[in-house]
Amino acid sequence: MGNIKDFIPKYYSDMGCTCAESVLHAANDAWNLEMSEDAFRLIGGFCGGMCTGKICGAISGGIAALSYKYLRGNAHQSPLMTEKVTELIQEAEQRLISLDCEVLRDAYVKPKIGCIDTVNMIADIIQEVYERESDTPLHAPDFRIETGIFDALPELIKEEYDELTKNEGAKTLDCMELSTHAAEKDFADMIRKECEKSGIESQDTLILTDSDYKQYRCIWKVLQDQGYTHLFYYHK
Repeated sequence: MGNIKDFIPKYYSDMGCTCAESVLHAANDAWNLEMSEDAFRLIGGFCGGMCTGKICGAISGGIAALSYKYLRGNAHQSPLMTEKVTELIQEAEQRLISLDCEVLRDAYVKPKIGCIDTVNMIADIIQEVYERESDTPLHAPDFRIETGIFDALPELIKEEYDELTKNEGAKTLDCMELSTHAAEKDFADMIRKECEKSGIESQDTLILTDSDYKQYRCIWKVLQDQGYTHLFYYHK
């Protein structure tokens, strides 16, 4: 593993790349991201603070690099990426006078060498965030449908659902609602707390409800691990 800062001069000073391009190229080299050449075109418009003097392009380049490194599935499913990007912004806010290009440029730009001092400062922060150890998972619980998964949990037809809920007092848990919190670090603890809040106990008959057949699998597994045995599924 290399350090981003070691590759900045090659791209910023020698090749004339912008701050955003330089950081992303440098991260690609340092972290062996193996990005395609076409991928770098995506960062072009982030130069000069999105061409408006706003968020510094070096920060945007760092966000892009961390995203490429840590994103799995999509951003909602990538808690480690979210953590790393959040840390980058928080560290930059603490250590820089501003995140805005126009402020940083006025403070640090120098004749002949331009903004390289600023780019190097931000590269240090990005590298520190990258190297920082974390227990946060790369990927949040996966709700993709898997072959045969629906054979494992009894699915209720409407009549059975009505009978259980009306006559036997079965309780329900909305999987779609719970799945919006899937990126939380302790998903199992969140489900346990939701059950406690709803007065659901492990001996209760519990029906997992959903509207699109995609959300319940991980929630069902968590509940089983927590001792819930009377489980059913109902497609709303």
